[in-house]
Amino acid sequence: MWESRSCVHRAGKAPTKDSIPILKEIAANLGASWPRRKLCFDALSALEELGEPPEYFLALAKKYRDKDSLDRARYAILMLGRKPTEPVATSLRQIRDEAQRLDEERYRDIIRAVEEIESVRQAAREYTKAATLAAQAELLMGHLEQVWTADGVDEYGENSHLAPLTVWSARTLRQLSESFPDQIALLLSSRHDAEGCRGYVARFLGEAAAREFQRLEGERK
Repeated sequence: MWESRSCVHRAGKAPTKDSIPILKEIAANLGASWPRRKLCFDALSALEELGEPPEYFLALAKKYRDKDSLDRARYAILMLGRKPTEPVATSLRQIRDEAQRLDEERYRDIIRAVEEIESVRQAAREYTKAATLAAQAELLMGHLEQVWTADGVDEYGENSHLAPLTVWSARTLRQLSESFPDQIALLLSSRHDAEGCRGYVARFLGEAAAREFQRLEGERK
């Protein structure tokens, strides 16, 4: 199963879209076990990485009332949360409101997934309003530090985290660091390091920023 997950992850990073049909087939075969559900999540994550349009994920999300599709619908919502445009957010709110009317307890995971999307939109607004580069970096690094633990993180990187806010923060930090590599590297190197947390956040830097961060860290030793 871990080999299958690795293959799915690599497919999402492939330079071509030849793997899309097989990824969709994997996503369609959810399965009842947790490893099978995780594989479904990875397939959907890879499809999102490859630029599958939001209509595909919305169609899956709207099937949440089918008990065999509930987890897949939740994962599809989480994929949409990585780039939550207003049209997408509006559609997801409609799904949430419908789920609340039908059976709030039964569909609580769907409702919570949509609420996670709202947290990304709020963070994006705060990021836009941030007056300085340091304030923007603080917001993004803070979100990433919240999901890190001393026990380590999933080897699959930013897309292994279910939380859309984590993925959004990682991607936005990468973009920011590509524009301001030296400044972002210095800001990260200056942060308190809780048993390797800086190293975890550094995984999401652009190449130039990552090199500068490593240089700065080397000077500490």
